[in-house]
Amino acid sequence: MLLALQPARGRGWGRSAGGPWSPAWLCCWALAGCQAAWAGDSPSSGRPLPPCQEKDYHFEYTECDSSGSRWRVAVPNSAVDCSGLPDPVRGKECTFSCASGEYLEMKNQVCSKCAEGTYSLGSGIKFDEWDELPAGFSNVATFMDTVVVPSDSRPDGCNNSSWIPRGNYIESNRDDCTVSLIYAVHLKKSGYVFFEYQYVDNNIFFEFFDKDHFESVQLKSSRVPNI
Repeated sequence: MLLALQPARGRGWGRSAGGPWSPAWLCCWALAGCQAAWAGDSPSSGRPLPPCQEKDYHFEYTECDSSGSRWRVAVPNSAVDCSGLPDPVRGKECTFSCASGEYLEMKNQVCSKCAEGTYSLGSGIKFDEWDELPAGFSNVATFMDTVVVPSDSRPDGCNNSSWIPRGNYIESNRDDCTVSLIYAVHLKKSGYVFFEYQYVDNNIFFEFFDKDHFESVQLKSSRVPNI
């Protein structure tokens, strides 16, 4: 503190009669200004966050580790600042899933019956909305060398060929390119993949196949009658 310093004599804010600013007054004024500014910032920066309530966060699982284990963690909802989130706890093993008609209630990690008017596929996932290509899907296009076409009409690498989302279905290409619609997934347990399709042009080669030949995956399909 600079309490031992004497302020300048005379009128005015630290100005001596007819003289320059007093060094003693300037030091005290500068210190007071700094203290005032610091005190003004303190309440907002040091204010404790409110305690988290259940509506402020949701639970998620971490990625599975090499031993097939994972953790259940609390994640704050967007635009929420609070303190005191629940501690992480051991989650259900990665191969665990509820039965059809049930869902996993994350707070207690137990299977509960679906509410009336709702349904659950258990460990399954269903793609029936094709406004865009869902995550996990990709297109790989190649030119069919068995097709005889003039060199000047050969597609340039088939760059523009792909499967096209059409809302409630996805449509294949109609040119001379072979386009594979690929779905990549990490398997946790045995199961099957089911396709529902419509085959309207017998001149187009069309097939389903398991690229990596997993014995635990069955390919099933159902052809929809042409309209």
